[in-house]
Amino acid sequence: MSGTYGNSVLENLGRRIRNTRVSNGMSQAALARMCGITFQQVQKYEMGKTRIPIDRLVSVAAALDLSVTELVRDLDQEPAGAVDDTPLRSQKQAVALLKHFNTIQDETVRASLLALIKSVANLERAGSGAGAHLLAPDGDATAAYDALTDGPTPHAPTADAPADADAALAASP
Repeated sequence: MSGTYGNSVLENLGRRIRNTRVSNGMSQAALARMCGITFQQVQKYEMGKTRIPIDRLVSVAAALDLSVTELVRDLDQEPAGAVDDTPLRSQKQAVALLKHFNTIQDETVRASLLALIKSVANLERAGSGAGAHLLAPDGDATAAYDALTDGPTPHAPTADAPADADAALAASP
């Protein structure tokens, strides 16, 4: 194994560990505790600076709720940096979105939000750039929903209902 080849595998493995850890909402310290190592060692693994012994790889995979096979699949087939390196900010936003989404009890609202997100993603994927312009400058999602569905939101504010989500929460029992 050449130095470059070995480094690319280590870097890709580290990136995969980091992306999975962040997607699971786990800190480096939490992963380290679960594996019986220091968070500095996790940092070295995630940066691809240190080789991971097989027994440690097994504990890291278990802590991330993956099999070792899932963790290392196709790493040797990819050049350095080929593993999805989605910016951590996006992953943190996805975790935050999921946490908030899971607090919504109304299935109609959940279904509407999911439909809205899918529609915006489809617009972005199609390259229309329309997704970024759907929200009003004040962040009102009602206009976005109406634009995507050709109709009013199922829970659109009425004259006697607060339009602001914070006001609605404050008014609820």
